[in-house]
Amino acid sequence: MSEFNPYQVPEAGGPPSQVTGGLWQVSQGCLLFRDGARLPEIDLYTGRADIPLMPASAEFLVLGSRGAQLLIRMLVMFLVVGAFVYFGPSLEVSLPVLWLVLIVVLMAIRVVRARKALRARLNWHVGSEDEKRRRNITAWGRRGFWLGFGLFAATFVLELREWSTLGLLAFVAGLVALSVTQRRVLQLRCERVRDGWFELRGVPAAALQVLAARQSEEVREWMDRSGETRERKVFKTYLYRFSLRTLLGDQIWNPLALLTMLILKLRRSRLLVRDCFASSEAEDLGSSGWMPSLRAKWDELQGVPDFEGWRLLLARNLGSPIGDLRTQWFTLVSPDERHSLVVGVVTVANLQASKEILETTFRAWTSSGLQIVTSNTLLQRPLPEHYRVRRVRGSLTQVLTSHLARLEGLDLLPAAFPEGWEERMEEEIRERHDLLEAAGYYGPTRTEEVPVRH
Repeated sequence: MSEFNPYQVPEAGGPPSQVTGGLWQVSQGCLLFRDGARLPEIDLYTGRADIPLMPASAEFLVLGSRGAQLLIRMLVMFLVVGAFVYFGPSLEVSLPVLWLVLIVVLMAIRVVRARKALRARLNWHVGSEDEKRRRNITAWGRRGFWLGFGLFAATFVLELREWSTLGLLAFVAGLVALSVTQRRVLQLRCERVRDGWFELRGVPAAALQVLAARQSEEVREWMDRSGETRERKVFKTYLYRFSLRTLLGDQIWNPLALLTMLILKLRRSRLLVRDCFASSEAEDLGSSGWMPSLRAKWDELQGVPDFEGWRLLLARNLGSPIGDLRTQWFTLVSPDERHSLVVGVVTVANLQASKEILETTFRAWTSSGLQIVTSNTLLQRPLPEHYRVRRVRGSLTQVLTSHLARLEGLDLLPAAFPEGWEERMEEEIRERHDLLEAAGYYGPTRTEEVPVRH
């Protein structure tokens, strides 16, 4: 492979570091922030800056104190259960129906309250390796909860009264597993607003100490650069038009996630409409800026004989206007320059966890004008007529083997690297965007003045 080294120190003259000061402050043991604030690049769990980090983000709703929220939930549960006890026998309402009504009522109340709540977004960073472990542990906790809930519900639906005690124990065990594993995640909560500052509690003391020490310096840097903007190309993505499989991924079998997403899609919720930067806004990715998971894929390829002689063409980074989505990728070309490989990592951040999606896509072009695409992910349709796409699960070597098998007997064109690559891919991206815009998935691309944040 090429002699590019992603571990080398970046050359001078690169983009300046992120400016975050002025939009947050530490006061009286909690973090105060303005909507859209970006914290310095430290692990919000430990305050460390010397470990691999990944971005995280969340939109907080100010719904009032936790005590008030708990009181409202208890009151609703009391009213629903009371109605069940009083009217249930005459209406022959079963216990599963009670649970369903209770869940729907609680969700409806939250939706109504959320419509009137104040909202604010905060962006921060977490240690990437620790985040992966936390994500795996919390996933097992959710699985345990749904398994226990399923066994508990089955004893009533199937009227297995002799198994009702076992079902109840399984449900309680699932609740305990969910509670214990969720405590490994930051318990951030925003309960009130003071003079335009959102008050965030639950930030670990170690991180607060580091933030307080850096606060004055960050504010000075922000004051020096406040008011700076730059033109950027932006378009809207209407996620409610995408399939449930695309939106939920491996959470498609989570009943609560499925029900929530279905309601959001039917309501065409604003939560499923987001601004995205156009692909032309992607920036060259300095060697020190590679996310750990992307660098790990690079390291993995170094020892694979099938990729001997493949060279690096480019590495890019693309963020998002609100900071909760980041995509990094690198492109390799084969020794004969007839095949390309794009390895990308998409990081989607929310309050509970930051999720990484690894994408690997091989491309080749034929003399008849076809583009042969073999990828481990699904490409959103509609696609250009000359695309021939196949999804293949497995390792990079397995995807490459399938890709090469599809090309047997075809006359392939050189991709005209490196000059021809940029022109070809820009044309492909424009064509795909026009198709998705016509189908209602994307909005038109527009130019906006965006505050300088790097």
